[in-house]
Amino acid sequence: MARNITTAFTNEVDANVLSPFIAVHLAFSDEVNMWTGYGEITFGGKTYLGMGNFLGVSIGSETTELKASGVDLSLSGISSEFVSLSLNEDYQGNAAQVYFGVLDSSGAVVADPYMVFEGRMDVMSLSDGGQTSSISLSAEAQLIDLERSGVRRYTPQDQKIDYPNDTGFDFVPSVQELTVSWGRGENAGGNTSNAG
Repeated sequence: MARNITTAFTNEVDANVLSPFIAVHLAFSDEVNMWTGYGEITFGGKTYLGMGNFLGVSIGSETTELKASGVDLSLSGISSEFVSLSLNEDYQGNAAQVYFGVLDSSGAVVADPYMVFEGRMDVMSLSDGGQTSSISLSAEAQLIDLERSGVRRYTPQDQKIDYPNDTGFDFVPSVQELTVSWGRGENAGGNTSNAG
């Protein structure tokens, strides 16, 4: 599979010393950006807060098959502020992105980190340890939608989702029990005798 990797990124990966990192963007109402180092880094117009070893990322393996693979994120040693965010916010379906990047010898981000996963947040679980807690979050690739059946109905309300001004389905209930006579009946329309 072709990768959109910059020359600077490739050169840094081929260098004698490599400083890789993983960065995670989660689209909560106040977006959460974290990376596996210390301090702050900035790329793509976003600032990522260093979580060090407290941030764990597990990405499904890439295959040649057309199938959706997800990612599991874990964050340990977190404060009650982030716990309340995870408990009180409607996060499911919001965007989640995971990047692989490298730092140069001066500790600057080499353009451009490569997005290894893009999908939507799914299920979050919390483990409370008294002073600090840990959170696990799974995210699914958008390809998972191909495995879900689309449920649509032949109703006016369903049709108006895509076509708000369409009134064609407004008449469906009236034709449900309608009896339609086809052809000409024996007693329809006057004399049926043969004139010879």
